Amino acid sequence: TVADAEFVLLDVTSTTDMHPNDFHSRFLELLDEGFGIVEAADGYILLKKGESNRELPDEFYDFARVSNPSPQYPMDVLFGGKLRLLGVDVVRYREGRLLSLRMYWQTLLPLKEGTRIYPFFLNGKGEVIETTEVHPIPTTIWYPPHRWKPGEVVAIETIPWDLGRYFVVAVGVVEGGDWNCIEARLPIDEAASFQPMAFFSGRTWAQILGIERHTHPFCRILPLERCPPKAVTGKTLNPPQCLEAVFGGEMKLWGYGIEPRKPRRGGDLTVTLYWEALSQMTTDYSIFVHLLDESGRMVAQHDGPPVWYTAMATSDWVPGERYRDEHRLRLPREIPPGRYTVAIGVYRWQDMKRLPVGDGDILILDAVLVQ
Repeated sequence: TVADAEFVLLDVTSTTDMHPNDFHSRFLELLDEGFGIVEAADGYILLKKGESNRELPDEFYDFARVSNPSPQYPMDVLFGGKLRLLGVDVVRYREGRLLSLRMYWQTLLPLKEGTRIYPFFLNGKGEVIETTEVHPIPTTIWYPPHRWKPGEVVAIETIPWDLGRYFVVAVGVVEGGDWNCIEARLPIDEAASFQPMAFFSGRTWAQILGIERHTHPFCRILPLERCPPKAVTGKTLNPPQCLEAVFGGEMKLWGYGIEPRKPRRGGDLTVTLYWEALSQMTTDYSIFVHLLDESGRMVAQHDGPPVWYTAMATSDWVPGERYRDEHRLRLPREIPPGRYTVAIGVYRWQDMKRLPVGDGDILILDAVLVQ
């Protein structure tokens, strides 16, 4: 067993059955269990029992650095003047259905701690089918972007996954916090590629490739004009509960869903809103969802942009199109059981000014019975 070993050799570049986060956590546990770093280079770590050194040397990160990048699909996408995407490779895994994406990034300026590269994948309907939330990028766990040196090129690769016959590659960069916080994302300043890209949410993310899995070759690139232009929309979305209300003449609520109807204290309450854009909005509005007790006091809330798998800036909405939007509230454990009311509103986050609805600026949806 590892506990009886004098030496332990780790290869962070290899594919294992362990989740990447678990692999990194096990490394930290070994350090806490009395192992130290004897040697480390190019993704390999040699640990020895009783050694005191816990710091990885700079040459360990050479496994991620690329001196002469030559991506399969070259591009030049500048994020916030700090980070440049130079291109991508599509990698087939063990001659099977699993594919991964290798991306080449160049740091221009020091990045904030917590900066995340955020690639994600859409299916043929425009729905998000895979993100790096559940299947993180191993390279950035060991060599996080805030440690990248200005000027160097770093290659990162997603975990191999079956993404279906057809999928779209999208990418953005967020400086800490939640990806759904549009304000935390780095804007795309400029972009050039072998084919046109599609930009969304105030140019904070882009669709960069449309891919169809094939036989020979194993994939082919499709023009992005053939890819769905929206994350999740549709004129035939059917809400569980119908309720029409117009907010400021710009967007209309035409239904909602609440699950569960009898939530438990300490558990989650999911509120799904069904919207229609009435005009071409120039403002990216935020939505608030409040849970109110019988006196009208707010006991739980969720604020943020409309979200369905990924944030959907209202300035990108197409008049006449309908959108599904999900908000999840965590209920405090200390609130008493009983009847509570779900209320919503729309506001401009810059000055907290709410859009009018009916005779006020808040709309009561329904009641739930908290257990």
